[in-house]
Amino acid sequence: MCIKKGDLRHLEEARQILESFDIPNEDLAVTYILLSRLKDKSLYKKAVEIAKSIKNERLLAEALLSSDDEKELEEALEIFRKLNDVNGEAKVLYKNCFMRQFKG
Repeated sequence: MCIKKGDLRHLEEARQILESFDIPNEDLAVTYILLSRLKDKSLYKKAVEIAKSIKNERLLAEALLSSDDEKELEEALEIFRKLNDVNGEAKVLYKNCFMRQFKG
């Protein structure tokens, strides 16, 4: 329920609860992804670790999408293409264009 609300306070609450479990899970990865986009950019790395450990490619791609590293964004794009996720592809391409626009 806390994750579904999506605001910072509820995500932090979800994070505390989910981190208390012994086994990483999809909900914790999603929480890290959302928090990385709202608050602490570095949290996407924890989401990447979890997605790899539970072998969830869609979550891995979403986690990598939170990165500003071109190689990681390219990896996300490859995964979205492999999964035939055109919305995911579009998000990566949009982010790449947006980042290039501000790099000059």
